[in-house]
Amino acid sequence: MRYNRAEIMKKAWEVYKSQNFNYKKNLWSFAKCLKEAWKVAKEEVRRNSSSVEKKETSKEIKAVADWFLKKNFDQNERYVISLADMKAIKETAKAYFINAVSDFGTISFWCPKSVCC
Repeated sequence: MRYNRAEIMKKAWEVYKSQNFNYKKNLWSFAKCLKEAWKVAKEEVRRNSSSVEKKETSKEIKAVADWFLKKNFDQNERYVISLADMKAIKETAKAYFINAVSDFGTISFWCPKSVCC
């Protein structure tokens, strides 16, 4: 995630310039204003990204593309996955976390949504 540095700098200058420059008060330096502006920007990004993160789900997956299995798993693991009941436990915007359970064992892995059926 990229930060809008221009907006952060503008907010820091606004805070710095909005201080009443009465020298008897404790005034913030520009560095402290900039630090607070970055803190606010990071909190906004964290708040926005937490809503997009992994979601709990229980979607059943019928099959995964053969080329993906050949690329990422050995022969024994592919055999277990081919016989397994697959369910998506977690979900992001582009991938599923699949739990494949069979009589021979359980395999859990991340898989792109584009290769799942």
